[in-house]
Amino acid sequence: MKNKVILMFVALTSVLCLTNLQKISANSNFITINQDSTSSEKFVKEAMLYSMKALQTGGLAVNQSKNAGVKSFAKMIVNNHSMANNELRTLATKMKITLPMSKPEGGLRPDGRVDATPENLKDTSRNQNMGEAGNNGKMQKSISSGQIGDEAILKDINGLKTLSGNNFDKRFVEMMMTDQQKSITLFEEGTKAKDPGVKAFADKYLPILKKQLVAINSLSTKLK
Repeated sequence: MKNKVILMFVALTSVLCLTNLQKISANSNFITINQDSTSSEKFVKEAMLYSMKALQTGGLAVNQSKNAGVKSFAKMIVNNHSMANNELRTLATKMKITLPMSKPEGGLRPDGRVDATPENLKDTSRNQNMGEAGNNGKMQKSISSGQIGDEAILKDINGLKTLSGNNFDKRFVEMMMTDQQKSITLFEEGTKAKDPGVKAFADKYLPILKKQLVAINSLSTKLK
């Protein structure tokens, strides 16, 4: 009788342990999925910020630089990041992510073009503080990493606007080198994402970012 009681106790204990393990496993899977969702959203938001900054600084360089090499590089940046931004907006909409970046200031459009009169920008429905892909237009100070945000972008752009000639070119190239390196680090993480859309986007644009870094490094040696 005593042996039967012991066996029943052991069996019951085994069932309870198995149930708890299943619950722990389920919770662990939920945490992993949730963490990947958070990191994918962080990637999309930061990628958009870096791309928007590249577009706007590139647009400035196209219009203000007198250096043929700088202008050529800036045009490439605007073309590449215009395509990237369109794909990011589509990806963000599909993932139901609200993208950062409010309307550009000083007449700069999101595609890097510059209006002759800044007021023209304010009158366009595209830029009436609506932001990108469902953004409410409010200024977002930073993303989770704290590396880049609307305010930091606008500060850099406004600083660039005050420069001209060789000083403008050097600052533009310096800024581009730093941002390209940070973007590459971000996109290398993006290639490890479990979300297929995020991974595909990072896989596609990582080689492009690396080519841009090689080009800007080469350009920097010519400006010294």
